Amino acid sequence: MTLILPVWLRVLSRASLALAIFSMIAGQWTLFQAIAYGKMIYSYSSHSSVKVAIEKTFSGKYPCPLCKKISMERKKTTTQDPSCEKNTKKWDLILPSASILDDLTCTSVHYPAFHNSVYTDPIIEVPTPPPNL
Repeated sequence: MTLILPVWLRVLSRASLALAIFSMIAGQWTLFQAIAYGKMIYSYSSHSSVKVAIEKTFSGKYPCPLCKKISMERKKTTTQDPSCEKNTKKWDLILPSASILDDLTCTSVHYPAFHNSVYTDPIIEVPTPPPNL
């Protein structure tokens, strides 16, 4: 039996899912930065050509106040919260083996070299020249 949802509920669920994914990948900063770039191009092009305005906008030498604010807020959200470290300590009580896995690195695993293999010659000789079929 297939459950058929009303159209408005499907639209609402898809929109909320898209909004959740957008915020998870920090899409708001990209959107704000695009708006800031548009404003910068508009303001710089009123004093000079569009080419010069675009060069000034994307050179990074002339950031606008909105760009500075976005950069500062983006750095705030990407820094590690010290309370997160306290929460990970609680998991060590529940899953003590998980802390052991943190100590392992890829350099501690040693794989045998290929040249130490028992089979050094081909198992089946390839006929030369190949037979005509």
